[in-house]
Amino acid sequence: MKKIIQISDLHLTSDGQLDAYNQKTDPYTKLQQIFDDIALKYPDIELIALTGDLIHEGVASDYTRLKTIIDTQKEKLGVNIHVILGNHDRTPAFFEGYLNQAPQDEYYYVIKSDTTSYFFLDTKYDANEQGMLSSKQLAWLQEELDKDTTTPKILFTHHPIYGLSVLHRNDSLIINSDQLYEIIQNKNVIGVLSGHLHFTTTNYYNNILSITADSSAYHIDLTDQRYASFKDSISYNVITFNEHSLGVENVYLRYDAKPCLQYSFADNTFTIPND
Repeated sequence: MKKIIQISDLHLTSDGQLDAYNQKTDPYTKLQQIFDDIALKYPDIELIALTGDLIHEGVASDYTRLKTIIDTQKEKLGVNIHVILGNHDRTPAFFEGYLNQAPQDEYYYVIKSDTTSYFFLDTKYDANEQGMLSSKQLAWLQEELDKDTTTPKILFTHHPIYGLSVLHRNDSLIINSDQLYEIIQNKNVIGVLSGHLHFTTTNYYNNILSITADSSAYHIDLTDQRYASFKDSISYNVITFNEHSLGVENVYLRYDAKPCLQYSFADNTFTIPND
């Protein structure tokens, strides 16, 4: 059995900026607590994936700071750490500050081990809440998958793929999920791991398991139909798998019961709950 770690929706903020959505604890501190917990509990992981919304609408220097953090943790943990972009990321700033490269339109790639192929996809669609995969990226993905249909594969996306448990958030899904499903069908894709929603979901659709991770920075509670409640939390996922199966443990280091912010669907406004 193999283990990988997924950390999603970090929403790290620029120096001097308020932490996103009224968080009570600095998201950099939360991320460090996750890395410390991983070092304590999981010495045998294969890789760590950060699945988007790395920086909350930041600039190049923010991504340079993140690269320094990740390089430090790579050395400390002895494991590779890979990233993808989310809707709150800024692609030109990422290329400049994190990759030290001239900006490109998209950032996607594949990492292959002896037994598994990991695909890191770019579902960012400008700054839209919904995600999308470009025709160029889909063509690349199909070409890569057609090279080997037997090796187990795991896909990482920021936006979730279509599924029954997230239909109430269809404004936040990959809008061309049908095309993606068509390409990955019968290619031994054992899981699609995403984020974006700030709560956990699991879907089994078209014989493919898709799992959405909660955020490392804050949870969004949608159980009340009147409003969305934003709650300080610290979360990451541990994925255990082999060539035949995949399972996920949701790890919570913090989950505040009291909302730090609420969004009213009727009024389209944010409010801070009274004590």
